[in-house]
Amino acid sequence: MKQKVIRTLRIFPVLIFLGVLVSGCVSSYNIGNIGMIEHGKSSAVQELYFDKYKMKMHVIPFGEEYEYIYSISLKDKYDGTVIKKVKSTMNIKKYPTLAMRRDRHHHSKQMIKSGIEPITDKLSNDYDYKYKFNGKGKYELTIKLTEIDGKELEKDILVSFDQEVK
Repeated sequence: MKQKVIRTLRIFPVLIFLGVLVSGCVSSYNIGNIGMIEHGKSSAVQELYFDKYKMKMHVIPFGEEYEYIYSISLKDKYDGTVIKKVKSTMNIKKYPTLAMRRDRHHHSKQMIKSGIEPITDKLSNDYDYKYKFNGKGKYELTIKLTEIDGKELEKDILVSFDQEVK
Protein backbone atom coordinates (compact mmCIF):
# COMPACT_ATOMS: atom_id res chain seq x y z
CA MET A 1 0.00 0.00 0.00
CA LYS A 2 2.80 2.43 0.94
CA GLN A 3 4.68 1.62 -2.24
CA LYS A 4 1.64 2.48 -4.43
CA VAL A 5 1.15 5.83 -2.70
CA ILE A 6 4.83 6.74 -3.12
CA ARG A 7 4.77 5.81 -6.84
CA THR A 8 1.61 7.85 -7.34
CA LEU A 9 3.19 10.85 -5.63
CA ARG A 10 6.24 10.59 -7.91
CA ILE A 11 4.17 10.40 -11.10
CA PHE A 12 1.77 13.21 -10.14
CA PRO A 13 4.27 16.12 -10.62
CA VAL A 14 5.34 14.66 -13.96
CA LEU A 15 1.72 14.56 -15.14
CA ILE A 16 1.15 18.16 -14.03
CA PHE A 17 4.31 19.28 -15.85
CA LEU A 18 3.26 17.52 -19.07
CA GLY A 19 -0.24 19.04 -18.88
CA VAL A 20 1.16 22.56 -18.48
CA LEU A 21 3.67 21.99 -21.28
CA VAL A 22 1.05 20.74 -23.74
CA SER A 23 -1.52 23.43 -22.96
CA GLY A 24 1.06 26.22 -23.07
CA CYS A 25 2.36 25.50 -26.59
CA VAL A 26 -0.68 26.63 -28.61
CA SER A 27 -2.97 29.65 -28.59
CA SER A 28 -6.34 28.70 -30.03
CA TYR A 29 -9.08 30.95 -31.46
CA ASN A 30 -12.44 29.59 -32.62
CA ILE A 31 -14.38 31.94 -34.88
CA GLY A 32 -17.52 29.81 -34.90
CA ASN A 33 -19.76 28.86 -37.79
CA ILE A 34 -19.41 30.85 -41.01
CA GLY A 35 -22.51 29.02 -42.20
CA MET A 36 -23.81 28.42 -45.68
CA ILE A 37 -22.13 30.44 -48.44
CA GLU A 38 -24.20 30.88 -51.59
CA HIS A 39 -22.51 30.12 -54.89
CA GLY A 40 -21.21 33.31 -56.51
CA LYS A 41 -21.20 35.30 -53.24
CA SER A 42 -18.39 35.56 -50.71
CA SER A 43 -18.79 35.54 -46.95
CA ALA A 44 -18.62 38.73 -44.93
CA VAL A 45 -15.12 39.80 -43.93
CA GLN A 46 -14.38 38.82 -40.35
CA GLU A 47 -11.71 40.39 -38.17
CA LEU A 48 -9.74 38.75 -35.39
CA TYR A 49 -7.24 40.43 -33.07
CA PHE A 50 -4.48 38.49 -31.32
CA ASP A 51 -1.20 39.61 -29.76
CA LYS A 52 -0.19 42.64 -31.81
CA TYR A 53 -1.80 41.49 -35.07
CA LYS A 54 -5.10 42.06 -36.85
CA MET A 55 -6.32 39.29 -39.16
CA LYS A 56 -9.02 39.79 -41.80
CA MET A 57 -10.51 36.70 -43.38
CA HIS A 58 -13.25 35.71 -45.79
CA VAL A 59 -14.36 32.73 -47.87
CA ILE A 60 -14.97 33.01 -51.62
CA PRO A 61 -16.75 30.32 -53.71
CA PHE A 62 -14.63 29.42 -56.71
CA GLY A 63 -15.26 27.33 -59.81
CA GLU A 64 -17.24 24.18 -59.17
CA GLU A 65 -19.88 23.60 -56.49
CA TYR A 66 -17.68 22.57 -53.58
CA GLU A 67 -14.54 24.60 -54.37
CA TYR A 68 -13.56 27.60 -52.21
CA ILE A 69 -10.75 30.04 -51.52
CA TYR A 70 -10.12 31.07 -47.91
CA SER A 71 -8.28 34.39 -47.88
CA ILE A 72 -6.49 35.98 -44.91
CA SER A 73 -4.51 39.19 -44.54
CA LEU A 74 -2.38 40.11 -41.53
CA LYS A 75 -1.58 43.64 -40.38
CA ASP A 76 0.03 45.19 -37.34
CA LYS A 77 -2.77 46.10 -34.93
CA TYR A 78 -1.27 49.45 -33.94
CA ASP A 79 0.17 51.04 -37.09
CA GLY A 80 -1.57 49.04 -39.85
CA THR A 81 1.59 47.86 -41.66
CA VAL A 82 1.16 44.69 -43.71
CA ILE A 83 2.83 41.54 -42.36
CA LYS A 84 4.55 39.73 -45.20
CA LYS A 85 6.47 36.60 -44.21
CA VAL A 86 3.91 34.19 -42.75
CA LYS A 87 4.27 30.41 -42.48
CA SER A 88 1.00 28.57 -42.05
CA THR A 89 -0.93 25.45 -42.99
CA MET A 90 -4.62 24.58 -43.15
CA ASN A 91 -6.35 21.35 -42.10
CA ILE A 92 -9.90 20.28 -42.95
CA LYS A 93 -11.95 17.88 -40.81
CA LYS A 94 -15.47 16.66 -41.49
CA TYR A 95 -18.08 16.36 -38.75
CA PRO A 96 -19.78 12.96 -38.61
CA THR A 97 -23.13 12.63 -40.35
CA LEU A 98 -26.24 11.54 -38.46
CA ALA A 99 -25.76 7.93 -39.58
CA MET A 100 -22.17 7.95 -38.36
CA ARG A 101 -23.19 9.47 -35.01
CA ARG A 102 -25.45 6.49 -34.34
CA ASP A 103 -22.53 4.13 -34.83
CA ARG A 104 -20.55 3.74 -31.60
CA HIS A 105 -17.14 3.85 -33.22
CA HIS A 106 -17.29 7.07 -35.28
CA HIS A 107 -17.93 9.97 -32.91
CA SER A 108 -14.89 12.09 -33.74
CA LYS A 109 -14.27 14.33 -36.73
CA GLN A 110 -12.50 12.77 -39.71
CA MET A 111 -9.39 14.39 -41.18
CA ILE A 112 -10.06 15.12 -44.86
CA LYS A 113 -7.00 17.16 -45.88
CA SER A 114 -4.00 18.40 -43.95
CA GLY A 115 -1.00 20.60 -44.61
CA ILE A 116 -2.59 22.84 -47.27
CA GLU A 117 -0.05 25.58 -48.01
CA PRO A 118 -1.19 29.14 -48.83
CA ILE A 119 -0.76 30.88 -52.17
CA THR A 120 0.64 34.37 -51.61
CA ASP A 121 -0.96 37.22 -53.56
CA LYS A 122 1.89 39.69 -54.17
CA LEU A 123 -0.39 42.68 -54.95
CA SER A 124 -2.67 42.57 -51.91
CA ASN A 125 -0.34 40.57 -49.60
CA ASP A 126 -3.17 38.12 -48.88
CA TYR A 127 -2.64 34.44 -48.18
CA ASP A 128 -5.13 32.31 -50.10
CA TYR A 129 -5.94 28.67 -49.33
CA LYS A 130 -7.68 26.87 -52.19
CA TYR A 131 -9.67 23.80 -51.18
CA LYS A 132 -12.44 21.57 -52.43
CA PHE A 133 -14.89 19.59 -50.31
CA ASN A 134 -15.77 16.00 -51.16
CA GLY A 135 -19.50 16.56 -50.77
CA LYS A 136 -22.23 18.02 -48.61
CA GLY A 137 -21.82 18.26 -44.85
CA LYS A 138 -20.33 20.31 -42.06
CA TYR A 139 -16.57 20.88 -41.98
CA GLU A 140 -14.07 22.34 -39.52
CA LEU A 141 -11.23 24.36 -41.06
CA THR A 142 -8.16 25.11 -38.94
CA ILE A 143 -5.26 27.37 -39.84
CA LYS A 144 -2.03 26.95 -37.90
CA LEU A 145 0.31 29.96 -37.91
CA THR A 146 3.88 29.02 -36.96
CA GLU A 147 5.88 32.01 -38.18
CA ILE A 148 4.88 35.68 -38.57
CA ASP A 149 7.03 38.38 -40.16
CA GLY A 150 9.89 35.91 -40.53
CA LYS A 151 10.03 35.18 -36.78
CA GLU A 152 9.05 31.86 -35.26
CA LEU A 153 6.25 32.19 -32.70
CA GLU A 154 6.67 31.06 -29.10
CA LYS A 155 3.18 29.56 -29.25
CA ASP A 156 1.59 28.40 -32.50
CA ILE A 157 -1.68 30.17 -33.27
CA LEU A 158 -4.68 28.06 -34.30
CA VAL A 159 -7.65 29.78 -35.96
CA SER A 160 -10.61 27.49 -36.58
CA PHE A 161 -14.12 27.88 -37.95
CA ASP A 162 -16.96 25.72 -39.24
CA GLN A 163 -18.32 25.78 -42.78
CA GLU A 164 -21.46 24.05 -43.99
CA VAL A 165 -22.00 22.78 -47.54
CA LYS A 166 -25.53 21.89 -48.70
